[in-house]
Amino acid sequence: MGGSDGQKRLRKAMRNLVTRGYERELSKALSDLEASFRTWREGTITCFQLSDLIHEHHDGVSRDLWKKYGFHAEVLLPGLVASGVILESEVPEELLATMQQKIRGIREFQENRSQEPETTTDPGSNEDQE
Repeated sequence: MGGSDGQKRLRKAMRNLVTRGYERELSKALSDLEASFRTWREGTITCFQLSDLIHEHHDGVSRDLWKKYGFHAEVLLPGLVASGVILESEVPEELLATMQQKIRGIREFQENRSQEPETTTDPGSNEDQE
């Protein structure tokens, strides 16, 4: 019975950590949106531009985060730790031990991806034109 209680405790910890990650990422996005409200109050942008920015936030980052955090905690948590949204020190040791291999793999993937040269399409090329 102790194993079952331990599993429940770990699943609850995972859910809580993923919720914390969602709150952090959404708070960052809302802080960025808040800056747009300041520029509107200062008269730098119009109310129409602010309205467009609110719409972009809702249909962009807010929706992306909602979709991202719709996955199971056990799928999300290693990526949140690997990217630094959740610190390893916040994760119970027992849970962290079960995720270390996934975290390392995600970090290696991220490092390799950041070292790849960016590919850009020349605006003057005819690749996408018929």
